[in-house]
Amino acid sequence: MVIDKQTYEQKVYVKGDVLMDTPSSLFLRGDTLWVGQRGSWITKLCGDSLYSFRVEGIDEFYSGGSPQIICIGPDGDLFMAMLDHLIRVEDEYAVEELWIPTAVLEEEITGMDFDSKGTLWITSMGSVKESALCRYTKEGGLEFVTTDFGSFRALDIDENDNIWLASNYCVVKYDGNNFSSILRTGSLIEKIRFDTQGVLWILCRDGVLKSFDGNNCTDFSFTLENKEHFRRMDVDNDCIYISTNKRLLIFHDGEFSNLEVSSAIEEVQLCKDSRMPERIYNLAGQRVGATYKGIKINKVIR
Repeated sequence: MVIDKQTYEQKVYVKGDVLMDTPSSLFLRGDTLWVGQRGSWITKLCGDSLYSFRVEGIDEFYSGGSPQIICIGPDGDLFMAMLDHLIRVEDEYAVEELWIPTAVLEEEITGMDFDSKGTLWITSMGSVKESALCRYTKEGGLEFVTTDFGSFRALDIDENDNIWLASNYCVVKYDGNNFSSILRTGSLIEKIRFDTQGVLWILCRDGVLKSFDGNNCTDFSFTLENKEHFRRMDVDNDCIYISTNKRLLIFHDGEFSNLEVSSAIEEVQLCKDSRMPERIYNLAGQRVGATYKGIKINKVIR
């Protein structure tokens, strides 16, 4: 769903003719929204223009997976994270694949972001101290940063290229040489993000949003329903958008408000140069996804 921030007009994109599968990750750069989907599909949305492609050349074990993170580099390269697998994509093809060591397969890369010099910083949860934080450049490849933490849940980078990291209950700053413990939250951290004023916002699962201005930490609490918890956050100027497992919230001027989400689906027009993936049908004439296993018939011989 894409929501206009001024009018709150909502446009819904669904699995089918527009999206090959349910979105697994989102990345916004400029006015282009990148959507990751199961089966290594990527869709780009810009206004009413859409373009979908499947990343080819990925290791067979990961090729049907869903990118949990998408990130676009300064030179336009696409980076995807699938579990503990980092993939660099050029011209819709995986040109480099790197593994982040984790203790168990279920653990994964949790954050990716570029600093001002074009270095990609990567965090992971895998109970392996040697790979909880690493950095990537085309020249140097993947480098691991030694840390006392075995897992990081999120990261963000400030205007001075300091790397801010969130473990389960602690926020840490890395200045390129040393790690400094900034604050302990007492509740599980889901996301951290800087606003345009340099204030760090910390989203905690139990309904607490914290702000840290470099000296003081302020708590803002929201009463959650039964079995509800904070999940994701993004900061846009003086508004903070927060998703729970049940709804979407806006935090502004120290107060939380609900954003009503419409279930209506609007028609989406494709521009002429948009190329959609080939439609696939089974022998019963039913439309199926690109990952459907069956027999492909190129020509019928009577």
